[in-house]
Amino acid sequence: MLEIRDQVVQLAQVFGETELAEINTQLAQARKNLDENRHDEVALDLVQRSLQSCRDRIEGLCGGRRSSLQQELKQLRQELDNFTRDFNLVKVGELILGSSGLEPTLNDYRKQLEKRISKLERDCKNLASKLKLDETDLLALNTQLKQVKQSQKKFTAEKAELQPLVSGLEQWRIIVSKAGGLRDGLSVDPDRLRRYDDDFLDRVVIHFAKNQVDGFKQWELLKAPLDQLEQEISSERRSRRDKFDQLRSQYETLAGRVDSAGRHLQDCRFDDEDVEGSYESLRRVVCQKLENWCSGKSQEWKNLERDLAFQAQEREEDVTDLLNQIEALQAELNTENQALPVAVLNLDELEQRIGKLLELQQGGAGIRKELSKLQFQKGELTNEERTVLETLHPGESSVTISQLRQRVSSTKDVLWTKLKNLYKKGHIEIILRRRD
Repeated sequence: MLEIRDQVVQLAQVFGETELAEINTQLAQARKNLDENRHDEVALDLVQRSLQSCRDRIEGLCGGRRSSLQQELKQLRQELDNFTRDFNLVKVGELILGSSGLEPTLNDYRKQLEKRISKLERDCKNLASKLKLDETDLLALNTQLKQVKQSQKKFTAEKAELQPLVSGLEQWRIIVSKAGGLRDGLSVDPDRLRRYDDDFLDRVVIHFAKNQVDGFKQWELLKAPLDQLEQEISSERRSRRDKFDQLRSQYETLAGRVDSAGRHLQDCRFDDEDVEGSYESLRRVVCQKLENWCSGKSQEWKNLERDLAFQAQEREEDVTDLLNQIEALQAELNTENQALPVAVLNLDELEQRIGKLLELQQGGAGIRKELSKLQFQKGELTNEERTVLETLHPGESSVTISQLRQRVSSTKDVLWTKLKNLYKKGHIEIILRRRD
């Protein structure tokens, strides 16, 4: 009985009082029965059975707890093996590259952080490798579990300290990338480059020298001067872009007055890396559209000139004045066309040139209107010509020469002469059609 009681006392380290209460009660009752019935064989047999029941119950409790402790240790070993996995040690070990000027400083403290994480990883794996999962002694298992949990608590505290440092390191990689690009662009801006060095670069270096690896945590505060510089530069870039877009819109309005295609200049985009080139490209496109318009208008007037010459030849009209007007328009159009490359450099001058082009366009339209009048103008007829014309019935869309000769009592030559006169005077059209 004493052996069982000693065992229960030892197991109190593993089990709670509640789990052992019934066994203690049963032992106390067996002790009482033994004291009261030392010479009663039946009573003694009942005591022995009670003690065996206690042994069985203890063994059952120990078996269940042993399995539970082994499973818990197994789970802890797995956690220890993977304890630093979310730190991504390989990523922490990557060299910080760039042109920000901070790379040497950040890499020095990155190496210190890498060593701390590596030590934590080694400690965790070493402890995990020492765990004896096949241990059968319940007290040894319980002691081992307590020691592991105590170490894990220390590891967890260390990991909690490292977590913001690792997160800060990743933020510094982003900052360095942005800072490098910004610094490269400041080579032509000495004032801002000085501010970059004084307010950002030197400040960060001093901060890390003072705070060591903990400097990784203050990334948000330390990058504030960099953000301010970036905002200033972005604001200026936006202003330059808006200025370009405004000029493009003005060009679209002006060019659209003579040609609807001139309203579409959206393909002309602003490049902040080549500001002057952007403006040159825009002016070149505007000039090309206007030159194309001038070229098209010149061809249109050439066709008009051809139509006037035909009118003069076929209808014996005097179009000398109209031809002279077209010649003058072509000369002025050529002058304006040659002036466009210079005119696009100044909106006021371009507006005047476009106004002149519109005047020339109106002049050409006036000549076209005069030609239309001549084309539809009908001359006075002789009696003979009127007789021939009257033989063409109003409902007829066409008539053959043979049909016409049957209606008119004239020789073939006389008829042809009258038809030519009717054509010249604008009363008929002569159409030739090949027979099938």
